[in-house]
Formats: sequence, structure tokens, C-alpha cells
Amino acid sequence: MSNKTTDWKKHFINEGFHNVAWVPISPSLTLDKYKQWLAEGLNAGMSYLERHIQEKENPELLLKDVQGAFVLTYNYYPHPEPQNKSQLKIAKYARGEDYHFWLNKKIENVLKKIREESGGNYLSFTDSRPILERDLAYRAGLGWIGKNTCLIEQNTGSFFFIAGALTDQIFKDKIEIHPNRCGTCTACLDACPTNALVEPYKLDARKCISYWTIEAKKSPSPDLAKSFDGWHFGCDICQDVCPWNQKAFGKEIHNVESEKSELAWILRASNSKLIHHFKSTPLNRTSPYGHRRNAIIAIANKNYVELKDLVEKHSESEKLRDLVSWALSSLR
Repeated sequence: MSNKTTDWKKHFINEGFHNVAWVPISPSLTLDKYKQWLAEGLNAGMSYLERHIQEKENPELLLKDVQGAFVLTYNYYPHPEPQNKSQLKIAKYARGEDYHFWLNKKIENVLKKIREESGGNYLSFTDSRPILERDLAYRAGLGWIGKNTCLIEQNTGSFFFIAGALTDQIFKDKIEIHPNRCGTCTACLDACPTNALVEPYKLDARKCISYWTIEAKKSPSPDLAKSFDGWHFGCDICQDVCPWNQKAFGKEIHNVESEKSELAWILRASNSKLIHHFKSTPLNRTSPYGHRRNAIIAIANKNYVELKDLVEKHSESEKLRDLVSWALSSLR
């Protein structure tokens, strides 16, 4: 297949993507470390990460005759698709419409043009497919994988989505691997309140606030929950303290605090109301039980004693009973 010389990069930039590259498919640089991470059980309850290992090892299982991938970043701070003015303490990427919808639409808009110009087959991804996106982005020269395990770029920090598209076509691009610029800095490891960053470049999801507030199907232990600092969905701590983000956005990176009235509403709302309220946002990934669990932990973390009666009303829930007992003992 001959090299393509279309304006593919210009198309992606015009659609709002910030850093764009094409990288040929080659053996992953991080797959062995990823397998070791899984072997150590550091993926917590996320068993799907193990089930998809074959596709991550061999992208041709996703797209026949795959030659390479467009790799893209799209900044999410400030959020490009704001959804509401919620004061819940949630990760920056989740403060708007679910990126799986609008970001994928942008990719498909560009792929339509590229198909018309170059032909070929393409498979877009926005982290919902079994692809090692950070590995691709690193090999494409879009940044380095930092000690907090996030991809970092020296001019834009790390508050961006990684997305792209596999293709069976070959495109021209100049690739320069981005040097690791973490140096001796350990700000992210030092700041993590649950010590989830067990060592540089290694995250233990079993201790991670993001895992417990998004993916977990049960409640954390009181010893862990007491360190969640009011986060309701996700966590930005290891990114907020990163000098590269502070250089890009200033040292006082905005973080809202959990609003009492919203936490109270979550504990009063029915399952259907919670599902409807968070529909089309990333927060819909968490179940109604998960939102109540997270609200109870945040109320205990912030010592919102005036919401104690609302917390107590959930003591009859089998899944929340122990958490409620801990929260009530903390509210004084």
C-alpha cells in the first residue's frame, strides 16, 4: 500500500483535536508491564481488563490488515462540552457530556473525509475498545507516561482525552519519541491520600479513589474511605499537583467542593431519578447504589453533621449498612 499524502492531520486539527499523529502498528512497549500489573491483581475488580488482553496484544483482531493508527488528544479542561453546573466534587473530564458520544462523533466526521480521499477501513476508539491508547500515544510522540501513569505533554499537561482510529492504510508522519520529563519529582506519589501510587509508574487500583467511586460494585473499608477527601466521581489529585499541569493552568487549578444540597438530593432521590439526572454524562457509569455510597462517604469526609439523619435512613440497605454505621460514627 502506498503512503497517503492527504490533509488528514489538518482535518483533525480543524475538528478541534490538539495533538495529532499517525503511528505504524508495532509491538507494544508497555504490554509486558501491563501483563505484570494484571498478574499482581492491581486491576482490582476490573476483570474486563484481563479478558481483552488478546486484542490489546494483536490489534488485527479488531481490524483486519491493520497498518497503523491515528492517535489524537483533545483537551478537557476547561470542559469543551459542559453539561451542568453541578458542585459535586468530580474529575474534570466528567464535568460535561459523556465524551464517548461527542468525541467519537468528531473522529467519525474526519474519517468520513479521509475515506473519501484515501479509501480504506477505519475503526475509531475513545477508550471503549481494548486498545492500549497510552502506549500508542507515547509511540506517536504525543507525550510521556508519567509517574502518576497519565500521559503528560510538556505544553498542555495531562488534562486531555486520548482517542484515535485504527486503519489498514499507511500515512506519512514524522515521529519523535517524547523524552520523559518527570525527573526526580514525586509530587503525585506524595499527594495521593490513599497511597494508590505504590511506586513511580505503578498504580494499585485497589486503593484508588477513582476506582472506588466509579468502577467498584461494593463499598471501601472505613480506613480507605476516610481518605477520599469528598470526591464523588473520580479524582484529579495526582494531576492537579503535577508541575506540568500547574505550568499549563496555574498552581491554583480549580476544584469545586461537594455541595451539601446535591449530596442530600442524591440520598433522597429514587433510582430512576438518579439515572435520569446523570444520563448522557460520565457519571451515569456509576449505579444509583454507587452514587449513594459516594455521597455518604463525602458527607462523612466533610463532616456535614446536618445531613446525619439522611445518612441514617440508608442503614436498612444491606449493601450500605456497614458504610452508614462508619459514617454515623464519623459525624459528630
